[in-house]
Amino acid sequence: RGGADTIAVTLAVNQPDPSFDRPSIAFFRDGALIDTAFVTVRAGDTTQTAVRVDVGNPTNTALTLTGLRVGTPTYPSGATGWIPGAFLDKTSAPFGSPAELLVAINPRGLPTGRHRAEIEISSTAAKNSPKKLFVVVTVQ
Repeated sequence: RGGADTIAVTLAVNQPDPSFDRPSIAFFRDGALIDTAFVTVRAGDTTQTAVRVDVGNPTNTALTLTGLRVGTPTYPSGATGWIPGAFLDKTSAPFGSPAELLVAINPRGLPTGRHRAEIEISSTAAKNSPKKLFVVVTVQ
């Protein structure tokens, strides 16, 4: 019945993980989030494909692309050298907007079938750096 009692309460405050506030790298094509760019070419034809590279923070504010680096393509197995160049086209992107990653593909000498390469994009500011874009070319 009625009365007073004392209860001891301990309050623990957790500090937020600062990595949640760091930007991340993401790849998009035709508005969809991707990790692999698929390209089909005829033997002997050269082509170029574009993938949008976003660097955004958790509040969806676009950050500058300064500091992004494009690595040399690597080929986990099979034929090599069929990507003669990959670079960020920042001239088409306003400050703080996504840029295009342009990937040149030269399948000359590649046998018919699927071939895979990896391109590493890195930034000291991004929490998920380095991030790999996989490129799969199908030669017909």
